[in-house]
Amino acid sequence: MDVEAAAAIKDSHWKISADKVVSANASSTIKQELVKNPPINIFDEDDTKNWQEGVDGPGIGESVSFTFDQEYDIDAMTLKLGNWKTDEYYYGNNRPKTLKIVMEDQEWSIDFPEDRMEFSVQFTSPVRTGELQVVIEDIYKGTDWDDTVITEICLWCK
Repeated sequence: MDVEAAAAIKDSHWKISADKVVSANASSTIKQELVKNPPINIFDEDDTKNWQEGVDGPGIGESVSFTFDQEYDIDAMTLKLGNWKTDEYYYGNNRPKTLKIVMEDQEWSIDFPEDRMEFSVQFTSPVRTGELQVVIEDIYKGTDWDDTVITEICLWCK
């Protein structure tokens, strides 16, 4: 997992865009007066918007799930974990450390470093799926708020 790999994936693959998502759900979503944080924000390619879980505590076990318009052969994924809106929000909010990724009948538990960078995950062979679920298993603690945030997930096909 590294930045160079993320760039290489973007150069050689095509991305499943938000218009291919037919449903986006979350086990919880934070309620805020001026900001909305629904799970579809994860697919919007906007670093100023994100999904934030909405339970008391760090959100271990909270999840987002997506259903797509058809099945795709997913070769890789890229992720921006934490709140990328500003440095204050990035370090102030919790960031995922370990995520469980579920596609069809396959699942992976992946540990991510505590770095503000776009991570990439390359699958050993393409995963045919029409659904994605991401579960928070562990976090890096934020300095100010006990909310765990995911800014962006992109799924890539060849």
